[in-house]
Amino acid sequence: MTDTAGTMGAGSTGASPPAWVEAARRAGTPHVLLLCGLTGAGKSRLARQLEASLPALRFTVDEWMIALFGEHLPRPVHDERFATLEALTWDTARRTLALGVHVVLDYGFWRRATRQRTAERAREAGATPLVVYLDVPLGELERRLAARNASPPGGTYTITPAMLAEFAARFEPPGDDEGIALVRLGMQPHHALRGERRR
Repeated sequence: MTDTAGTMGAGSTGASPPAWVEAARRAGTPHVLLLCGLTGAGKSRLARQLEASLPALRFTVDEWMIALFGEHLPRPVHDERFATLEALTWDTARRTLALGVHVVLDYGFWRRATRQRTAERAREAGATPLVVYLDVPLGELERRLAARNASPPGGTYTITPAMLAEFAARFEPPGDDEGIALVRLGMQPHHALRGERRR
């Protein structure tokens, strides 16, 4: 199901917010925004912008994982701790939604089943789920990650080309057949909010 506000290209730079952001603001129910995309797509930057512009409570899972457990855990350990952290943050998100506040989940959402499970949780909490897909070509992701690895900001992982290739093989892109409203952003997703003014 495509979002009724339409998909939003990356080049929108006007003073007004994009239609999908404005629709979330004006809705009678809080929204849960599922930021979906591979490492380096710009999810965390967009999440911080949405946190301020909606406004919303933001959960960026990498910040929590690195602060609590450090970088590059063995896969079974990482997955177990991620699941624990996901459950804890969702409990806080659910209580936030009950107060009528939007929630931004910066988790990546690589798997269709994870998106659908989270969307169902959002609906059960009385909120509207919205997948925001940052669709960036693999070559551009490699370029961005090489630059990021040279001077990594806090709360981010160092990602090698081999790791990115592994992630891309596991990634399941979202589609209109998932039954969740979908907004698709391209190369520069943060441009979608540039020049935005609160109303």
